[in-house]
Amino acid sequence: MARPAIPQARLLAVCQALFTSALSVDLTLTGLVGYTLAPDKALATLPFALITVASAVTAIAAAFLIERLGRRAAFCLGGLACCAGGLVSVWAIAHHDFAAFCVGTALVGVFQAFARFYRLAAADAA
Repeated sequence: MARPAIPQARLLAVCQALFTSALSVDLTLTGLVGYTLAPDKALATLPFALITVASAVTAIAAAFLIERLGRRAAFCLGGLACCAGGLVSVWAIAHHDFAAFCVGTALVGVFQAFARFYRLAAADAA
């Protein structure tokens, strides 16, 4: 059974707002943490760059998964990638592991590929 359009659009709008807010946190904290953990300070912004690269590489796959699995399942999959990325990143910070932090931020980038479809799904639902 299809969900009513207005509540679905509201939920997706809230998701989009939270995603946009998280982007500013990523921009600020990823660079600072990267600077703290990087063995060479020239690599400080590599974790942030990996967010963008992973998002770009995953974007087409995310679109196909949304079409094949449906929005809910695909967005949940993207959310799981974000949770995994956050957990890996927290572990990496606690253990002062730059490489693991890069893996965590790349997983956050995978999530961002899915999250960029929130606004399109909200517009489609409305």
